[in-house]
Order: sequence, then C-alpha cells, then structure tokens
Amino acid sequence: MDDKQLLEQVLPLIGGHKNVSRTDIRPDALYITVKDTGMVDRDALETLEGVEAAELSRSRVTLWIQVQDKKDYKEKTKMDYEKMGQEILTAVGGKENVSALVHCATRLRFNLVDDDKADQKAVEAVKGVMGVRLQGGQFQVIIGQDVSHPYNVIMKICGLNDTSASAPSAGEEKKKKGNPINSVMDILAGIFTPLLPAIIGGGMITVVYTLLTMLNIISADSNTAIFLEFLGNAPIYFMPIMAAYTAAQKFNCNPFLAMGLAGAMLHPTFSGIVTAGESFSILGIAVMLATYSANALPVILAVWVMSYFDKFFNKYVPKMIRIFIAPLLTLLCGAIVGFIVVGPLGTVIAQQLTKVFQLMIDHVGWLVVTMWGAFSPLLVMTGMHYTLGGLFGTMYYMVGYEGAMMPGMLVSNVAQGAAALAVFFASKDPDTKALGASAGLTGLMGITEPALYGVNLRYKKPLIAAMIGGGAGGLFAGITSVKAYVMASPGLISLPIFIGGGSMNGFICACIAAVIAIVVSFVISFILMKAELSKIEK
Repeated sequence: MDDKQLLEQVLPLIGGHKNVSRTDIRPDALYITVKDTGMVDRDALETLEGVEAAELSRSRVTLWIQVQDKKDYKEKTKMDYEKMGQEILTAVGGKENVSALVHCATRLRFNLVDDDKADQKAVEAVKGVMGVRLQGGQFQVIIGQDVSHPYNVIMKICGLNDTSASAPSAGEEKKKKGNPINSVMDILAGIFTPLLPAIIGGGMITVVYTLLTMLNIISADSNTAIFLEFLGNAPIYFMPIMAAYTAAQKFNCNPFLAMGLAGAMLHPTFSGIVTAGESFSILGIAVMLATYSANALPVILAVWVMSYFDKFFNKYVPKMIRIFIAPLLTLLCGAIVGFIVVGPLGTVIAQQLTKVFQLMIDHVGWLVVTMWGAFSPLLVMTGMHYTLGGLFGTMYYMVGYEGAMMPGMLVSNVAQGAAALAVFFASKDPDTKALGASAGLTGLMGITEPALYGVNLRYKKPLIAAMIGGGAGGLFAGITSVKAYVMASPGLISLPIFIGGGSMNGFICACIAAVIAIVVSFVISFILMKAELSKIEK
C-alpha cells in the first residue's frame, strides 16, 4: 500500500479533510495535525493494514508505518531524495539551465545559465526545501544537513562531475564584468566553501586530541596521540593543494596542473631551503624565502596566473604535440612566475592582512567580536561569512590563532540555537515544537542554518533575540580576548578549540561567553514568542 492509499483510509477515521491542518509523510511514519482531536478514532487507526502503531498527542496524530525490512526502508528514503532532486532541478529550469553545482553544509549552490528560468516559488514548495537565496551570482537552495543526497541526484541527472561542477557559467561571466567586488567575493567563497568538510573534520580531530591528552587519557608521546595530532593538522597544512584544485575550477584551468604547482610550493626541498635560510634563485632572479604550507592566498594567486598560461598554450600549441608541450609549458611558466612574483606577493598580502586584523583585535577587539556575534546571521544570509572567513582565517594560518571571527561565530551560533529552542518551549503546536527542538539543538552544536531559516527568520522575533544574545556574548568574549587555536565550526561540542596559549583562561571565558549568549537569546526569544504563539495557536 502506498502513502496515498493509506492516507485515503486514514481520513475517515480522523474527521475527514476538513479536520486536517497539516500532513507530513515520512518513510516510516505519517504525521497529521488535526483541529479537533475528539474526531480521531485511535483504536480504528491501529487496525489499518500497514500501520504498526497509532499515537495521539494533543493535536498531532502519529501513525507508525510497518517497514518490511531495512532494505525497503532505505529504498523508500532513496526514492524520496530522488524525487526531491528531480523536483528542484525541474524548478530551476532543467539540466540545460544548470552550468555548475556545488554544495556546502546546508545549501545547493547553482550557477544557472539564465536565472530568469528558475521558479523560486516552485523550488520553495518542494518538500524538504527550507528556503531560497540569490547571492554571489548563485541560486542557493537551503536544504539542511541532508543536502548531499539531492545534490548527488541532481549531479547524476545533469551529468556533472567534480571537475565540471564549479565551472564558471555565462551568468557568472556577465557578473564578473559588471561588478568586480561581487566577482572577488564569489571566487573566494567558491574556493573555500568546498574545503570546509576537510577543515572542520581536521579541527574536530584536533579537539579530540586536545581533550584526550589534557585529561591524561592518552600520553602526548604515544603513537595514538602523534597520529591524531598530524591527522588533525593535515587539512590545514595541505590546504593550499586543496585550494589549488577549487581555484582551478573557478579560473577554468586544469586542476591537476594547479595541484602540481601547489605541491611544488610545499615541496620538502624548498621548505628545507626556507628553514635553513639559504639563498635561492630561479633564472638568476632571487626568490623570497616564504613558507607556503597552511597559507592558501599565494597559491590561489599563482593558480590564477597559471590559468592564463593554460588557456594560451592549449590554444596556440599545435595539436600534434599539445598533449606533451602544453602541460610542460603551463606548469613551468606558472611555477616560475609563482615562485618569483605571485607567491611572494600573496605572502606579503597575507602578512599585511594579519597585521591589520591584529591591530583591530588589539585596539577595538571588543567591538569586532561584538559585531561578529550580533551580525553573523545577516552575514550567513548574504553569504558574506565565507568570504570574510577566508580573510580572517589568514590570521590563523599566519600566527596560529584567531581572535575575532571564531569567538564571534561561537556566540552567534549558540544564540541562534537557543532562540530556536525557546520556540520549542513557548509553543504548544507539536510541529512547531519538533522544528524548534531539532533546529535549536543543531544550532547549539554549531550548524545554524536550520535554526536561522526554519525558525528564527520565519518568526523574526527569535532572530532579533539571537542577534542581541550574540552581541552580548561577543562583547564579553571581546573584552576577555578569547582566541581560537583550532579551526572548526564553533559550537558547544567544539569549545575545546579555545584551549591554548599556555592557559585555560581563554576556554573558560569562551564557555562564559557562550552561556551569556544562550541565556540572553533564550529569555528574550521565549518572552517575545510566548505571547505571539499563544495568539496564533488559539
């Protein structure tokens, strides 16, 4: 029996269509919100074929559907994701209108051939879609943490792969010519966004390493500790190679040549020369002795320059010898310019950015972190957090800690989670409570988009509460000079990233700042939403 047939049998037993305000069909359950619970025949519902159990709680009817075996359940879930992906693709104009697609932690990021062909309302109507944003030249569909499933479906239908997924679209080219600032923002976001899983994964492994050694569960000299330490550091150390790949996709050149160039800049031989302080030259031209590990900016600039060599040689080298000569000349010329000009330039830029950010933190650190804490939700909505994150992250790569973005994001993330959780306690509607609980707990752990788009932005007042709470927590974190010594998604589960500097003070202050943000945002959101929801739910 399919879901439609089951629903047809259920309706007469719960008072018909007129008594139903909302239905939610899942692979293993059917949730129905009713207006009058007195019209529900719970005993009769449990006798229906395919129903394992029936529950009635306040205004919500839950029917647990019998799943024959795990394989059936997985297949049904897979079908739901396939349907979701197909509906989203149709709503954005079909596969012919998709020139590129990537995803971050919660969003599908489309580059469309023609933005006018996308039906925003139709996309928002797809089950499982939380919202749509148009920013940075991308059509962004907010899904939540299950984003990888519809992404895989759409990639398969469109015939895209990881190499073509980030190729510039015609729309992007027009945007680049029209607005250089948007172009730079889009490039930085496009380069750093795909790196987040590796960076966050490495950061969380470092958190585990820190906790295990700090609590003396394992010795810092043990093989297990050494393994966890270099495993956690690896994504940051080799980030330039990963950034070279995504930069090549943005600049439309061969990504493997780009990775080869980045590998040369991180090569142990050159690193040894830098460490020893020996003089080094190429073609008689002195090379600046710079360390390129964990610093993506010089490599990104080098790949940008190499992309022009790649296009030039592939266009003008005769076809007969192109397969050998074009890669040789592209890599050689790109490396020479990279080592002599672009790499040192990127290093100088990174150093100057670090000095600027350090001055800001030293003189008005309380204001910077307060603003991060208060306005992070707006940065997330506009996509600016990826661009600014790449810039502020430069400070971490250069000096080993970061004292503005990470503390600000910590208090903002937990404030958003607390504001959404307050809706759970303020509401009497089962659906609203379920959404507030799941989005709130996820936000407290550091993933805020379900809370932001599913609850806070929807009701607006929780968003205001989260911004006030984030600002209050940020003020305390800024005054006490909280710093992060590991790059990870800030939340309650990753608080140990603030352990460092030879003291536990930063960690303790980070915990206090998080508590301030949680309490302030929760109380304000609860007070504001209790009155509003009581009127709505009557």
